[in-house]
Amino acid sequence: KCGVTNTPTIEFVGNEVTESDIFADQDDAELAEILGDEEEKHEDTLGQATHNAEVTNTLRNKAIRDMHECGVEISQTENKEALGIFPKVAGLAKKVHDLTTIGEQFAVLRAANKNHLQGNKEALDRRVPTRWNSDLACLDAHLYFCVMVQQLTGVSELKAFCLTQDQWPLATVLADVLSLLNDPTKLFSHAEVPLIPSAVPMLTTIENILRNVSNDTTVASVIHVAAHAGVLLSEKYYNIMEECEVYWISIVMSPDKKLHWFRVNGHSFEVIVIARLCTFIVAQWTENYCPPTVVTMQTPLLASQPSVSPKVLHIMNSLSFLITVHFPLAPAHAGCHCMPRR
Repeated sequence: KCGVTNTPTIEFVGNEVTESDIFADQDDAELAEILGDEEEKHEDTLGQATHNAEVTNTLRNKAIRDMHECGVEISQTENKEALGIFPKVAGLAKKVHDLTTIGEQFAVLRAANKNHLQGNKEALDRRVPTRWNSDLACLDAHLYFCVMVQQLTGVSELKAFCLTQDQWPLATVLADVLSLLNDPTKLFSHAEVPLIPSAVPMLTTIENILRNVSNDTTVASVIHVAAHAGVLLSEKYYNIMEECEVYWISIVMSPDKKLHWFRVNGHSFEVIVIARLCTFIVAQWTENYCPPTVVTMQTPLLASQPSVSPKVLHIMNSLSFLITVHFPLAPAHAGCHCMPRR
């Protein structure tokens, strides 16, 4: 179903891992407190954090069920290990930045190991929940300073922030996956972009990356599930976008995309679907933009018609030719409900 083959079966545990399971002992309780402080600091008044948590839990459970049907299963232990990575990584960065003594210890270790580092990075990056790609920056810094981090978390007061032997390789793979999403999410974070015709293609790029990861048999099972949850979230955005036809119209009217984009990106599986989309675009043009001139779609407009500007004439002739020659069976009454669905 998901293209996953030859994946080793791991015992599936149906019990959901809760925060109390992740932070089970006294040391881990400190992680929970730090994580809670960070969330409260960046809490928004619109309830976005609560909404995000609900969406995440719903998609995670569905992703676990879907991948279970594909033969990819995760145990409660694996789930707990994966969910414990970011509290430790983000918690240590917060300690280094907030406590002078720990910050000085890290600086000493950084100076002692400078010959083993490639680059001039000086400190761990803090995780900021409201900032784009903050998770990747925080995780990358943790891996970059892995030797110093292991030395620092070797002392008793910071042992709660020490990644386990299973968490280190998992964190490395997770950073690799997040790096694949870095460029498209950077574009989404800019105020000037993306333009409307680029929004859906950029979302498609992110979805394709996540889908490839979810089908990669070489990664850990928990990465499979997480990537599939990302695919499910992107599909929710597609459903929202279909409620606003301007996204699809803008793609069709873009010179570098047009209907060809839908064919090569899997948004249409039959010629008739593209034909309906084309008919819908023409109907929208006729209803909202076309000058009050009777236009017969079966016959190209004549240049002698004085009420139609040359630019409008060119567009209408092109659309007329596309309908009558390439899609002669396209229903003339197609409407918004004919938009291609994923």
